[in-house]
Amino acid sequence: MDEIFLEQIVSKKSTYKTVIGKILIALGAAALILAMSYIDYLSMFLPFLALGIIAITILLVRRMNIEYEYLLSGNELDIDIIYAKSSRKHLITIQLNSVSKFAPVSDTRDFSAWKEKSAKIKDYSSSETAPGRYFAVFEGEYGKTLVILEPDTRLSDAITKALPRGII
Repeated sequence: MDEIFLEQIVSKKSTYKTVIGKILIALGAAALILAMSYIDYLSMFLPFLALGIIAITILLVRRMNIEYEYLLSGNELDIDIIYAKSSRKHLITIQLNSVSKFAPVSDTRDFSAWKEKSAKIKDYSSSETAPGRYFAVFEGEYGKTLVILEPDTRLSDAITKALPRGII
């Protein structure tokens, strides 16, 4: 088999939950600064404390901007999460020879059947309503694991070629 190396980055779309979370973090920071301004012995340090709270607020809000990176290398699909386009964390490595099903999520009957059989479900796509989402089922450390991803045509074709015959 030819050596394959492909990568793709998918930006997670903001949902109302993440927008509300960002607003609550900002409001909490403003309320904390306001509350500290009423404490007399903190008034001397208030500008420094306020700057620290604002910096932490900015870091927290920026960390809610998430991207997923899919990296196909040979027979392995690595999925990483990237926070605020600056820090990365490895999430999972899928050995493609251990995948028992790879199909579009739009095949709802097949997707629902595999979803019920799976012990763990992980969604690494841009949103639940995004077109072009696929699911892969494999045997993970907690039993059958179903992973939802959003590969482009080039990546999904390469994954399909790397899978054992009869999986799709």
